[in-house]
Amino acid sequence: MELADRLDILRSDAKDSAGSVWITPAIATLVAVFFTTLRWINIEFGDITRGILVGRDNAPGQVAHVAVFNGAGYDGQFYYRFALDPFKLNGLVNGISVDKPIRWQRVGYSFIAWALSFGHAPLVPYMLVLVNIVSFAAIAATGAMIAKSYGRHPLFGLAFCAFAGTAVTLARDLTELVAAVAILASALALRRGHPVACGLLLSLAVITRETALLLAIALALADGISRGGAWRKRRTATSLCTDDEAARPTRHVLAWALPFICFASWQLLLFARYGVFALGSERTNGSLPGSAVVAAIARWVHSPTGPTTIFLLVSITLGFAVIACIAVGRRAAPAAVIALLLATVLAVSLSTRVWNDDLSEVRTLYDVHVYGVLVLLQAAPRTLLIYSGAAGALTIMTFVHFCSFL
Repeated sequence: MELADRLDILRSDAKDSAGSVWITPAIATLVAVFFTTLRWINIEFGDITRGILVGRDNAPGQVAHVAVFNGAGYDGQFYYRFALDPFKLNGLVNGISVDKPIRWQRVGYSFIAWALSFGHAPLVPYMLVLVNIVSFAAIAATGAMIAKSYGRHPLFGLAFCAFAGTAVTLARDLTELVAAVAILASALALRRGHPVACGLLLSLAVITRETALLLAIALALADGISRGGAWRKRRTATSLCTDDEAARPTRHVLAWALPFICFASWQLLLFARYGVFALGSERTNGSLPGSAVVAAIARWVHSPTGPTTIFLLVSITLGFAVIACIAVGRRAAPAAVIALLLATVLAVSLSTRVWNDDLSEVRTLYDVHVYGVLVLLQAAPRTLLIYSGAAGALTIMTFVHFCSFL
């Protein structure tokens, strides 16, 4: 049997793959629950609050219900603190403060956890974990439906989960998974001809993690290109929107306009409340494009360790994926390609605060992975299969690492 024939089984068949749409999130759920349980036993010693990593440097007051460590802690402590009271973003809550105003703009994940806990503080740590487990499964489910819409087997939806950074987010109560599922759900809504739903879902993504605005920018640019006629003659199944929807440009604008309106409104509301623009409050995360990446790779090659080797391999794998996506870019939806390029430029423009020796920071590259898979779904199945295999192997390595170390 030829390789091409073997790969035909990876294409979607309506009768055979309907069940796989639900098998896909079931597999993801088992993985997330197994990983979380193993950490709860091996790393957290039966105390789920240890995963939040509240640091005494950011907890000057008396803290109840949560384990506190010496030092600065990690980002999950701020999302936990917001989940205790999402309507009070400044000052102490349960003895915990917020170190930078830029964190105020990421409240989507915390708000969901707060709502599910009904404002009951002891439940919040459990809801933070539950939301991320459900989000991990939802990414797989949404990815399966997107894959099927492109004529691929629904199991390809697991490719969206196959990223090393997901281990970090699951382990430390972070925002990437909630943002990713909102991004993918918005893309699926647009493919099904629902621009308003797309705009609302993308708005949720934006207030969960502001980098989701890259997709709104990409949709706006792709819309402009389409109006200019460059893509109008190419009405194919690879478009992020349907032909009927493209014929209704006024409604279609809402897909990218609503996230911009939401983001601007939230920034203005924060300024009115606290007198600070959250987005402009942090100026140390950026650098000359490529400079921190080159320095980090040279350092990792010179002094390799387990975590730095994984970070290096993830970076190389993503680099090859971006090159492959550019190669198939003419056959892919323009918005997905533009979003991938924007996410890549942003990733290589981050400073040594991200490109350092901490494997946890690999999560910041998740946007590149999500948009990369979205583009590769529109390429030959073997291309996505090769990338998914490499990314999946690195994901397993990272999951093992985070079940062994804090």
